[in-house]
Amino acid sequence: RRNVEITTEDWTLIKEQYENRCATCGDKEGESQRYDKTTICSLQMGHMDPRKSITMDNVIPHCSLCNAQYKDKFVFNKYGRVTSVVS
Repeated sequence: RRNVEITTEDWTLIKEQYENRCATCGDKEGESQRYDKTTICSLQMGHMDPRKSITMDNVIPHCSLCNAQYKDKFVFNKYGRVTSVVS
């Protein structure tokens, strides 16, 4: 498991920068998820580069569905887009 080096306050600020939305799919925290209307979106700390610790410059908000789907297999940019595959 990676080290998490950000505080709760930092995480709140990051989510606010993304308007409390998943960086990848755009689902909004506290609302129904796009692909599963029975599930409420909860944002999780998603890594940008899974080879590094979760820090202020290496984290984006991911909904639980995106975080589970992408796991530690991809590198993301700050816009939530995949830039490369981890080998």
